[in-house]
Amino acid sequence: MDGSLAAEGKLELHEGKLLLDGSLQLKEVLLEVPSQKFRTAAINGRIPFSLDLSGKTPVTVKERSEFSRESYSGLLQQLSSGADTGQTVTISSVEFGSLHLGEVVLQISSGNGVTRIDSLRASLYDGALLGSGFFAMDKGVSYRADLLVNGFSLKRFCAAIPKIKDYISGRLDGVISLKGGGKKVAGLVGFTDLWVREDSREKMLVSKEFLQKLSGKKLSGVFFSADRPYDRAEVAAVLEEGYLTFRKLDIVNTNLFGVRDLSVSIAPDQNRIALDHLLASIKQAAERGKKASGETAPTAPEEFKWEE
Repeated sequence: MDGSLAAEGKLELHEGKLLLDGSLQLKEVLLEVPSQKFRTAAINGRIPFSLDLSGKTPVTVKERSEFSRESYSGLLQQLSSGADTGQTVTISSVEFGSLHLGEVVLQISSGNGVTRIDSLRASLYDGALLGSGFFAMDKGVSYRADLLVNGFSLKRFCAAIPKIKDYISGRLDGVISLKGGGKKVAGLVGFTDLWVREDSREKMLVSKEFLQKLSGKKLSGVFFSADRPYDRAEVAAVLEEGYLTFRKLDIVNTNLFGVRDLSVSIAPDQNRIALDHLLASIKQAAERGKKASGETAPTAPEEFKWEE
């Protein structure tokens, strides 16, 4: 870690609670964890924190029951404007494997044993990542993150990984909600609902190579001689007990005559994968993607089965 870091705080014992309240002042701090392929550029600002070391303070952060696809437009407007509370912390950029965030702006507040991210705003592959969350000690570590993706460029993301360059294009929107406790991924629960649209800058196209990867078959003929347009791509999944279960994972196109000429979906009888295995597969894919282009492309987790 580079840069300068200063800390202050106070420890208070009151009615069986052991509260630690304080803050961290960061100036041009750089963080790097090579084993996890995690790196940040300059971090600046004051991070307040509040922890109940006794773990007896119940977490009273409001649940975002309205965090859904149906409320996406309202959430986008609300989260884009940021929060008028908390301390401002900026991070010039964040790299986590193949995921690269541009400037990150956080509004952070704390009190009564809870540290809150009132607002998160970051650029993400020509789009935006917005959200909020919290961290607390509630009979162990407790945390939650509600995230909204807007205008994420699939074309730019694929271009950043040589092995999947030009696989698919379109603008990704969606919501992701996660909460959990402890250090193990098995304690995570949540859901994701993502969908693709096009705009004036990026059309919805899927490559022959990507369709071959999904179908596991050699595709030939004029029909698969060039990138194929699609008019709907959706992913809906739930996370619980360490497993990610896909309720929907579709790529579909209906032509001008009303005929569905492209339909790839995940099979309902094999739509479940262990989260730790999925994360390991993604990590391996990212590592292979950076190697010479002559090597074999990374494969999808073998638990997945696709229907046409």
